[in-house]
Amino acid sequence: MTYLDAYADPDASYLVVLTADGKPQVRPAFLGLPAGCEVLHGADSLAGCHDYLAHRTRVREVAR
Repeated sequence: MTYLDAYADPDASYLVVLTADGKPQVRPAFLGLPAGCEVLHGADSLAGCHDYLAHRTRVREVAR
C-alpha cells in the first residue's frame, strides 16, 4: 500500500533528530538527515520515537 502521508505508514521507520536550532523533531527515516541536524534516537516506530521524546522531556523536567 502506498501512503500519501509519511506518518501514516505503520511499518515505516522514524528518527528523532535535533534540528540546527536545537528543537527535537520526529522525521521519517527515508528522508535522511538534514544539514546541521544530529540523530538523538535511531530508527524506530513512530510510537517508539514519541515514547523517547516523552521520556526525554520527563528526564529534563526532573533535572531542573
